Amino acid sequence: MLVHGMSTALSTTITAIVCFIFFGYFHLKLSDVQTNLISGIEQVTVNELIPRFQVQTDSALYEFTGLVRSLQKLVSQMSNSQEAFENIEKRLLDSLENVEEKNEALHNDLSEIKHVLKLGFRLHEDE
Repeated sequence: MLVHGMSTALSTTITAIVCFIFFGYFHLKLSDVQTNLISGIEQVTVNELIPRFQVQTDSALYEFTGLVRSLQKLVSQMSNSQEAFENIEKRLLDSLENVEEKNEALHNDLSEIKHVLKLGFRLHEDE
């Protein structure tokens, strides 16, 4: 019985050693794959992405001139819209003057009609 117990302990130990070697191998390979993946990502970042998005003096100057041109167009559009607003303001003022003139003429006509009615009905003049 003692020998049988030693056999079980030996087989358990050997199984544990084999499993350790088996899982150790896969852990080592997984670590290698992770290292290669991170290395590849770093290489793509350094060689491809950073130069593509790196700001250089020429490209910054080109972008700045593009912004200045856009700003010039915007200023010209603002000037045109300001002129349009000035024209609209002039037209509104002219229309307002015409309305005031017509209102004054209408007031005078109503005063004349009132005067004629008072004379026609022989009403006394209230001052």
